[in-house]
Amino acid sequence: VPAVHFGKLLYVAESAAMRIKIVDLEAGKLLDEMHGGYDGYTGLQVVGDKAFVRSINLSYGINNPLFGCFDLKTKKYVGLKHPREDKLDHVDEKAFDDVTLAAGPDDGACLAWAGKIYQYDAQGRQVGETPLAKDDAGRLVGVWNGQALTAGKDSLRLTPLVKATVKGD
Repeated sequence: VPAVHFGKLLYVAESAAMRIKIVDLEAGKLLDEMHGGYDGYTGLQVVGDKAFVRSINLSYGINNPLFGCFDLKTKKYVGLKHPREDKLDHVDEKAFDDVTLAAGPDDGACLAWAGKIYQYDAQGRQVGETPLAKDDAGRLVGVWNGQALTAGKDSLRLTPLVKATVKGD
């Protein structure tokens, strides 16, 4: 179950119900819920006033990852432009773990997908795209000092992120 501790709050993705629960850790109670997106939240990252989620469309053999965000103020969900969205690639279930989500620079998020790191700003716009080395079979585990940290079977690698430029609204 994806969960993120952010300040005094805990955000918990309840995949089967397509919702994010917001828990006040100090008071020990459920504060609110947000609904939206597709089946199976498999990634959650809270940055600034957004909660970015990665989900999976498990529909009639399509099996493609999807990406969106909740505005934490309005609790509204918006689907975000997904890398290679036009192809609706079938993804083998074993490869879902390679599609990862991490906090990015400047209150944004980074999504690893098909050998690249896609950067999104706090408004959910794609602002950068960084190819990973072809021999890097690592999984994105975080972003540090403007670099993507990937972990492979026997290695850790830092890859400088391409300087972000807004790609569109």
